[in-house]
Amino acid sequence: MAKRDQHRPVILLADDPQVGPVMRGLFAKAGLANLLIVYQDVVTLLDKLAQIADDSSGAQVPCLLLVDLKTTELSSADVIEWTRQHPALSSMKIVALATSNAVKDRERALAAGADSYLVKYPTPAELSTLVRDCS
Repeated sequence: MAKRDQHRPVILLADDPQVGPVMRGLFAKAGLANLLIVYQDVVTLLDKLAQIADDSSGAQVPCLLLVDLKTTELSSADVIEWTRQHPALSSMKIVALATSNAVKDRERALAAGADSYLVKYPTPAELSTLVRDCS
């Protein structure tokens, strides 16, 4: 149980207010409820990531950024590309979440710099694996 406490946080960007509660439930089923931080606002998220990137200790870098491809304020590809431009955030894995397994969406997310792509909603086991692999 102590090992879970050592995991770095996971950030979810989803401006749809229904996505956050569903993902919180899935993280809870995976035993990882305390790790998930949900942002609905792109600008607030980017401000937070900029603060983390400017912190030379690197201690606050989340292990994982989940980006909902349906984000409307800025494109999810823009968010992924912005994040990849900051070397201090390079240890953070980025996973795009989509409602379908469309090749076009997958290719767009991966071209922007996402490490992988999942169809909503991932299982608790998939979430456990993602967190384990990035911690």
